[in-house]
Amino acid sequence: MDPTLSVILTALGAVGVSGLWTAGRFLRRWGRHHRFYRFQRAEHADFVLTTSLTRERGGHLIAYLRSTTSVGNMKASTELAQAIGYGTPRRRLNVSASTELDSRLSGDLIVIGLPGKNPVSRSVVEHVQRRHPELHLDIQESQDGLGMSLGTFARAYDSATQPENKLPASDLAIIIFWVNPFTVRKRRLILCGGFTTYGTEAAARYLVEDVRDERLPHLRGANPALASLWGQRWICFAMIVEVTIIGDQAVEVNEVAFRALDDRSGAAGDDETARESSRPVLAGTPSS
Repeated sequence: MDPTLSVILTALGAVGVSGLWTAGRFLRRWGRHHRFYRFQRAEHADFVLTTSLTRERGGHLIAYLRSTTSVGNMKASTELAQAIGYGTPRRRLNVSASTELDSRLSGDLIVIGLPGKNPVSRSVVEHVQRRHPELHLDIQESQDGLGMSLGTFARAYDSATQPENKLPASDLAIIIFWVNPFTVRKRRLILCGGFTTYGTEAAARYLVEDVRDERLPHLRGANPALASLWGQRWICFAMIVEVTIIGDQAVEVNEVAFRALDDRSGAAGDDETARESSRPVLAGTPSS
């Protein structure tokens, strides 16, 4: 055989093997991604961000209300949007403010923020509480104090600040990785929220960057009720994390409570009418 032709064929063979290996790695990673999140690739996804209504004045002293949100909420939604878009970059995302909800919440649902100022978040937590009363899930947001509880864990939020800048020194945040309780079709729900903007962002990043690839095998080992990545049941859980903050950055995230959830949002026999009646009707409603 011509030596030149031999070299060309060898090179092509090497490229082919390398290409197949790379494609195989991508497909396996994509498969793990899909099996973990269970996002619907051909449907829209709903984002609901915690917002507050502020009164503004425009030209000619015309007053109007504007929905505003925190930087941490935006960063958290960006982390989760990238997870949704992995492998499906053209997927439609519907983004709503909690004060001006204009979606039926019928697809995969991402909720950013705690129940105190987000009625959708509040409704999600109430659904989990009804479905799993044994978990003792509770989020306290009142003038009497702040705190979270899950299972045997219960802690008040320590609002201590950093002496050099008066920013929070720590936070508690919750991650609820469940099924959308507002739709009859089985769709994913993700809720991430902390008492501060830093905790909210850290919770979303921890879910996307650490739980799936690093923590999931350990969580399954310690929690036999948690579904397998390759099984028929969806992976569902509630988790509370403690976040350490230095400056304006969350530098450490530690799991302090974890409980597996089943992959059904309502009791057996729930019908579409019951599920529709549980959907929050919030359009134009100010947050508390």
